[in-house]
Amino acid sequence: MTPRDLEGYDPVGRMRSRRPLLKRVLLAVGSTALALVLMEAAWRMLRTRGYGPTTNPHYVVHDELLGWRYLPGARARHATDEFDVEVNIGTAGFRDESTPSDAPAPVLVLGDSFAFGWGVDVEAAFPAVLGERLGVDVWNRAVSGYGTDQELLLLRRSLAQPGPDSLRVVLVLWCGNDLEESLRGVSYGRRKPRFERLEDGPVLVGIPGPEAFLAAHSHLYRSLARLTAAEAAPLTAADVARGRALVLALFRAMAIEVDRHGAALVVVSEGEPWLIEGLAALAGVHAIDVAPELARCEHDEGPVRFARDGHWNERGHRVVAEAVARRLIELDVLR
Repeated sequence: MTPRDLEGYDPVGRMRSRRPLLKRVLLAVGSTALALVLMEAAWRMLRTRGYGPTTNPHYVVHDELLGWRYLPGARARHATDEFDVEVNIGTAGFRDESTPSDAPAPVLVLGDSFAFGWGVDVEAAFPAVLGERLGVDVWNRAVSGYGTDQELLLLRRSLAQPGPDSLRVVLVLWCGNDLEESLRGVSYGRRKPRFERLEDGPVLVGIPGPEAFLAAHSHLYRSLARLTAAEAAPLTAADVARGRALVLALFRAMAIEVDRHGAALVVVSEGEPWLIEGLAALAGVHAIDVAPELARCEHDEGPVRFARDGHWNERGHRVVAEAVARRLIELDVLR
């Protein structure tokens, strides 16, 4: 820079002229950050009681293999105009009081929100009532939203736990939406594992992996992501056929795992003819259809489901537990 170039050059003045701009930028950034923090806090307060058992971030956390799991020791409350119940997650990471070091119970239950006991207290959910009717310990390993594929992976994880070989029955509760969920790589706005059916059985072809930072820490972000997510295309007839074959292959894989531990696999459903017929052809699998008992009770005693929600109420859980207990005694699989 020459002396002529320096004529009229005022570095102090230029710095002063930039300060208002810098202040405005910092103010804008700070205001935006504060607004986002306030929005996040408000959303958490407003949505706390309205979350479902699959989406509630107070106890549903990411799992790199299963997609999601429950946070040990977490506490939450679910309230609607039909029920108001507390949810306590035990140290094993499920809605029961067993600990990771406990020896396997004679009966292990897998399933989704129905077996979880959505809408009823844990003591009224059918796994707990089943334990009372049979006089044995029952591990409730149900996780809301799980499909048959996630249940197979959770079964393998559960059977890998150390302890005496006291397991006698693995009971899987099947729900109609499990078929579609087993075909998808995303459910309830969350990534999940996915299998493909091959000649030798189901093969794991996709796992969720790590979770993005915002998805892991922001309730608001997760809610917006679910709202803006594109809806999955309806299943075609070919999809349904493929899904049924996959589900049966997953149950066959479960039966093999269970048989290695000297236990029996029992699948409970509400009258799915294709499923009952398909399971009958699988060695080592017992099927229980609870639809007739639920219909009979509803006719004689009253509703077995919440009117709007659709999940079983306490009466429904009791009926299912009693029907399953009678059948397990008939099968003589608890010795």
